[in-house]
Amino acid sequence: MSECGCEIEGAGAAERRLLVVLLAINAVMIGVEGVFGLVADSAGLLADSLDTLADVTVYGIALAAVGGAPERKSRAALLSGYFQIALGSLMAAEVLRRLVGASEPQSFWMVAVGVIALA
Repeated sequence: MSECGCEIEGAGAAERRLLVVLLAINAVMIGVEGVFGLVADSAGLLADSLDTLADVTVYGIALAAVGGAPERKSRAALLSGYFQIALGSLMAAEVLRRLVGASEPQSFWMVAVGVIALA
């Protein structure tokens, strides 16, 4: 085993590249699902858009923490958890709003965007 730590640096660089790719793919899907969630009046698409936003945020935080000290990684994980809770609370409020004020989602757009997300 090498004592220079080169293999750790290489692994960190590979993790960063992977996180950047995941960040970009998910960032595009936030917009697609968010826009069509509004167009289709679909709480499901909006929820998936927020879930994707949470993923992007977690990937971004992880990207900042890769290769950092354990304390930094721990703070990043805690921040990610708080963000997930906040987005979940927002979506719960949206579902309650739709429950009180009836809405009629458009299934065509829901299925179309679902197929795109699946791809």
